[in-house]
Amino acid sequence: MAELINPNRFVDSIIQGSAAPQEKNPVVISTGDESPSAMGGLAALGATIIGATAIGRKIPAIRNLFKREPVSKFKNPIVETTKPSFTGNLPTATGQAQELVTTSKALTIPKSKYGEVADIPFTQGKGYAANALDNPIVGHASYDRVLEAPFEKAPAQEWIKWLSSADSGQLKVPSGTLAGVSRQVQKEELADLNLLTQQGKEVNGGFLKSAMDEGLEVDRETLLKFIKNSPLNHIKPMVKVAPGNIMEDVTSLVNDLRPIQNKLTAELKVPAGTLPQTKQSLEAIEESYADIMSKLQDLSYKGITSNGALSASDIKAVQQGLLNIGKQDPELAEITKNALVKFNRVTGVYNNRASPIAQEGFYTNLDRTSGLPRHKQAQSGAYDIMAGENFTEKVFLYDSKIPNVSSDRFSYVGQSPHFNSKKELFFVRYDDLPNPKLGGRHIRVSEAQSDLHQPATSANKDRRETFFKNRINPFNAEGTLDIYKKQINDLREQIRPYTEVGRGVAGFTKQQAQDFNRLNYKIKQLEKSALNSIINKGALDSTTYGPLGASYNDYMVKDLLRTMAKRNINHISIVPSSMNGNIKNFQPEKFGNEMNYGLMNGKKMTAEVKKVKEAYMPDTTGMTQEQIRGVRKIPAVYEKTGRMIPSNQYSVLNESLSRIAKQYGAKFDLQPMPKSNPNKPFKVIQIFDSKNNKDFKEAVQSGRAHYTHKRGNHYLYEDHVAAADTQEQADLIAKAYSSSSSARGDVMVKQLSPDSPQNYEMVPTLSASSEVLKKFLLPFKAYMFEGGFVDKTNIFKSII
Repeated sequence: MAELINPNRFVDSIIQGSAAPQEKNPVVISTGDESPSAMGGLAALGATIIGATAIGRKIPAIRNLFKREPVSKFKNPIVETTKPSFTGNLPTATGQAQELVTTSKALTIPKSKYGEVADIPFTQGKGYAANALDNPIVGHASYDRVLEAPFEKAPAQEWIKWLSSADSGQLKVPSGTLAGVSRQVQKEELADLNLLTQQGKEVNGGFLKSAMDEGLEVDRETLLKFIKNSPLNHIKPMVKVAPGNIMEDVTSLVNDLRPIQNKLTAELKVPAGTLPQTKQSLEAIEESYADIMSKLQDLSYKGITSNGALSASDIKAVQQGLLNIGKQDPELAEITKNALVKFNRVTGVYNNRASPIAQEGFYTNLDRTSGLPRHKQAQSGAYDIMAGENFTEKVFLYDSKIPNVSSDRFSYVGQSPHFNSKKELFFVRYDDLPNPKLGGRHIRVSEAQSDLHQPATSANKDRRETFFKNRINPFNAEGTLDIYKKQINDLREQIRPYTEVGRGVAGFTKQQAQDFNRLNYKIKQLEKSALNSIINKGALDSTTYGPLGASYNDYMVKDLLRTMAKRNINHISIVPSSMNGNIKNFQPEKFGNEMNYGLMNGKKMTAEVKKVKEAYMPDTTGMTQEQIRGVRKIPAVYEKTGRMIPSNQYSVLNESLSRIAKQYGAKFDLQPMPKSNPNKPFKVIQIFDSKNNKDFKEAVQSGRAHYTHKRGNHYLYEDHVAAADTQEQADLIAKAYSSSSSARGDVMVKQLSPDSPQNYEMVPTLSASSEVLKKFLLPFKAYMFEGGFVDKTNIFKSII
């Protein structure tokens, strides 16, 4: 901070006629604790950098930063001193008598402002929407903590202590309607805001660290500005929902068109010339009919995999084929007309629901044909669980310019983002099915991951190191510049009375000249630091840093629970890796699936370790009793074996479900999850057999894959591809799927009753009553392990 100057000493010296040596560029007189250069040199430094550098010429903010306010803009200041001062009728440069002010502004009486948000925390004082569906997933616990501080302005070190001490689960709202609600400020929130990063108790980065190193004071409003600019405010979902029942409509169309097949079968056997139609016209009808059946089979496969919208070319081919048949044979015109109306209705409904729900221009990489997000692989990949309905893809993007990054994009290590958008943070895929065993419908989450954040936990050392090397936080990087500008303005306010004295520097005493030069030196030094801050701004080409790097799984689970409430679905399960990815694409060296999705019991796997050295006590021979008391036992040494063993802890996603279920009063335990629609008896099943699939056999034997039954020495798993109401529908689907590249085993049709155990797998499931679902519409806390607010006293009655 700038050194304070005694106004009485300064005024008395001038009245007594003391004068400083008359120098054009007076030099600061050092007192031993400073080593400033000449003022003229410092002033020239700023001007040289501004005028000579390309960056200086390109950044208008530099000139605005160093622009001095004209004297006419200043109001007459009020003297704030503990002793009365006397200036007499001393004329200033403006010709008016006024008192000189060289002290800083009066300190604000310490006062907490927490009462402003005590009953509406985490929303920056704005409150919650009357419509529960509009309530956000919020994470600004830091906003309340800053308002709660008992000071308006304090050294950065004091702010660090204040915010660090809030990382405690014991910090809760003490009274009022939200009594007992956690006010914990987690380290990740402070890091995402670029306020403060810590490794344990060590402060190693962020704005407050820089401010502390510079010895700067920070005011409350500056920190609130940081929080209001939280990157969390710009996370937006892109949603695509594709209903999984188009195959039913396709098989219905096949039945409607059966008379065409019957007529072709009968008439093509009759000798030419004996029928109203010529042989040529019948062949044209047959060709159109075959093309229609081929396209309908393809569309049926689309319905199975929910792999995006139906293409315009396929839709046009079916429409044109139906029109051609109607023109060739008037007797079939009515049939093809009705089929065309039904087909247009079916495809229109399907494609409308499969379209993204987002504002114009939100998603920058759309497929030109379908208008849907482009992703790297077909949905029939290793993580796809099939036979579901209402398949949904939701990708979370940073829906704003990434600040201070020239390329305006994140950097992805090891692979490109899943949907090829360089602003993608994470994504989730899920569907739902009726569950007669539990009542209501059941959400099945087949994939939830982040291509941006995952390298942080990669087993590949180079990939992990590259990720952290480029993990530079671009958000709120202008905070240091703001504090510099405030400090400069404060110093200019202190030095202004010197510049207004009519006699100028020639009338200063030696001490006054020293004080005047010291203030000028500090201003120049701050201007230099601020200039460097501007020049360095925007230097990043890209960054691996994105918000919610450590808690994106929690964020996705909370969003899924809100989806449950909005759709009035009572059950949700994370599809275990052992009945999904590890069956279809087992990779022995990768354990991420077990860590994220878990085994059949929802538990993850951990690295096996073996003891290589026993614990022991050092030899205490010859030591005094006091020395012996200070001796500590040497702990045992363990090392990893390279194998993984089942753990008693839930996987990451299941841990989130378990924690929130406990907090909200929901149920979380092993329950039956449907593999396909139990109400449709004809199942299309793909058989995985370890007899001819060595990867599947290895996965089962290592405890990482599930199987439904065993035949001799080999294992079999029945994967449900689809369910149908009739044998005919199931046969059409089976034919479409078995001829596709997605088929990885034998495909068969099996009839099962709704209560057959073969329709279900026992997996960890969260079940919520209708009352609990209402609570999932309350605000969630993004950065906290807990979900959000539990309505024990009906405090949110107005919004639920």
